Amino acid sequence: QSVHLMELHLPYCGLGETGCVRLADALRDNTSLSILDLAGNDAGAQGAEELADKVITHHPNLKKVDLANNSLLSSGTIKIGEALHARCVLEHLNLRSNDITMEGGRRFAEGLLSNASLRTVDFSNNDVGALAVSELLMATRLNTGIHGLRLDGVSLGVQGAVVFHDNDLVLFADSCLTTLRMRRCNLGSVGAAALFGVLQDNSCLARLDLGWNDIGQIAGEALAECLADDCSLRALDVSDNRLGDQSKFGERM
Repeated sequence: QSVHLMELHLPYCGLGETGCVRLADALRDNTSLSILDLAGNDAGAQGAEELADKVITHHPNLKKVDLANNSLLSSGTIKIGEALHARCVLEHLNLRSNDITMEGGRRFAEGLLSNASLRTVDFSNNDVGALAVSELLMATRLNTGIHGLRLDGVSLGVQGAVVFHDNDLVLFADSCLTTLRMRRCNLGSVGAAALFGVLQDNSCLARLDLGWNDIGQIAGEALAECLADDCSLRALDVSDNRLGDQSKFGERM
């Protein structure tokens, strides 16, 4: 019941849904809390709803929330997204590994559009699919306050090319994202080549991580062309992508 508590770290403490609901009640009157780490506590959809309504929505100083590995499902994630309205001051949100599906991803993207405070979002290891990823990226384009997005392990496959090459989206042309992580997204050569193609029109993205995406030689050539066109990248990770004998790629380094 301490109203002066500023940081609370309870990762992997076995709170469960009931414990998280009770914790949300206990934190309702705390206006000093700035960091809340509840990773790995199986909060579930009900726990997410209570935390959204009683903590995220009302706390005037809450800057960072970690809800990774909490089995929030899409229903719980939608509640979190609904809490991201104009009054929310949250800057860093981790929703990694929460069994979120396409509907949850799309509805959360809607919540991002009404938020003015978020700076980084981690949506990794959630099977939301290509359409939801498109809408999340579009939300970061329209919400210019978001600078970092992690989508590691969100499998896109051949649909990755659609995500990055849809003429109606032009996702990166005027995006303010500075950091994008998409490790193990199964982009393949087609998806990665499409991404490198649109990056040539981006002037903000500084850090890009595409490790373990089976990019291959063709996409490696597209990357070389992207680097040659004075793109904004300052840090690039393409670990374990089988680029092959890339003379063009080497020349651009």
